[in-house]
Amino acid sequence: MTTVHTQTLLASIKAVLIAQGVIALILFIIAAIWFTWVDGVAGIWGAVLGMIGTVLTGRSVKRSSDAVALNEKVALAPAFSGTFAKLLFVGAGVVLGIVQFGLDPFFTVAGLALAQFAYPFAVFASVNDAS
Repeated sequence: MTTVHTQTLLASIKAVLIAQGVIALILFIIAAIWFTWVDGVAGIWGAVLGMIGTVLTGRSVKRSSDAVALNEKVALAPAFSGTFAKLLFVGAGVVLGIVQFGLDPFFTVAGLALAQFAYPFAVFASVNDAS
């Protein structure tokens, strides 16, 4: 992967993480105002899991692009293994938050789901920056 592609990938990941952080903060404020601050923390927990998933996805994309230079036939193996690792980590985080920490399942899953809406916003922002 060339330096330009790596910088572009890192810039995209940074944009998504910033958008996810803003979404997490908004969810926390809304949940803390209308419900309890503990529900806000549950939303933050879910959003942080989404942010960790973003980092894991970026890592697997980088590994896949590096692998294609070595052998095109195994280029998707790092992407699939990274997606599997993301599924396990985020799933375990949701279960840990709900079962062990006693966080509200609705707000935990809502935080995780809302964090995923950062991807289109970040793509839209990067398209506007390019033009």
